[in-house]
Amino acid sequence: MRKGNLIRIVRTSSGLFWIGRLTSVSLRGAITFSLRGPRMVTFTELGVMAVVFAGLTVEVESVWGSLESRAMLTTIEALMYGVVSNPTGRRFLQAEGLTIPTFLNFGKDNAGVPASFGDYIYSYFIRPENYTMEHQGPKGVGLVAHQPGVLYLARVRASELMESKSRYEFFRGLDDSDQPLWGAIDKKRRVFEDSNGAGWCLSASYNPEFGRFILATQHSNNASGLLGFFDAPTPWGPWTTIEYFENDAPFGAVRKGSELAWSNNVFFAGFARKWLNSERFVLNFTGGGNGKDNDSFNTVEGRFVRTGEN
Repeated sequence: MRKGNLIRIVRTSSGLFWIGRLTSVSLRGAITFSLRGPRMVTFTELGVMAVVFAGLTVEVESVWGSLESRAMLTTIEALMYGVVSNPTGRRFLQAEGLTIPTFLNFGKDNAGVPASFGDYIYSYFIRPENYTMEHQGPKGVGLVAHQPGVLYLARVRASELMESKSRYEFFRGLDDSDQPLWGAIDKKRRVFEDSNGAGWCLSASYNPEFGRFILATQHSNNASGLLGFFDAPTPWGPWTTIEYFENDAPFGAVRKGSELAWSNNVFFAGFARKWLNSERFVLNFTGGGNGKDNDSFNTVEGRFVRTGEN
């Protein structure tokens, strides 16, 4: 989504319709745009947010705005690149036990999907610890690592990505031959669990060098450097632990060759598919420093080491 894109708020609690142009999008989902007039209004995501890319829809289940009435907005629609799309029937709800969808990254244009996994786009969803919780607004609890940490997995054919959510199939277990079974939302089964927590965000990518899927997410507390990295032979597991950072040694607290000051506030890390080179990788991460101290796009280079290697 680019600055300058036209944004139309479809409905507000007061029945008003507003039109403006996007001026910025922050990492935390805040959307700022100018109305037709001198006023600036900021809207921040409260509930489930489904984000898809160019020319498609950005949907927010509920947002809180700095309008004079502090009206609760229920839906926004982005008119991006001149394409208008109808979000009806595509929104996944927190009440369905789903929040913060995350694409499984196979590379540009999804071109790296192994043939055995078909022509599908895969997405992980975090299960909210409370189906009615609000992250921001007057009853907001903030961004949290949901406990226990539970992830679900959905897939949809690439050609049907923007169709009704009924096109999405959710992992519902394995058959007698250990092949995945897929079904409706109400049949979903967890594919990952960490009793210490997961979210509020995560990353997932495929490493073709090793034929492994890599998952990274927080646990226990938000923005504390408490990250877990896991790998599996399939998107549904079984998962083994690559690295698990805890309070006595959070992510980044020990950095070989560096004596620079460090804040233990990292909440996101992910492996950039574009920069994978054999066993070498580039890890990008960001933290909750409110404009400083890791609140930026940061990268670190490294090498994957197989078990038993030096």
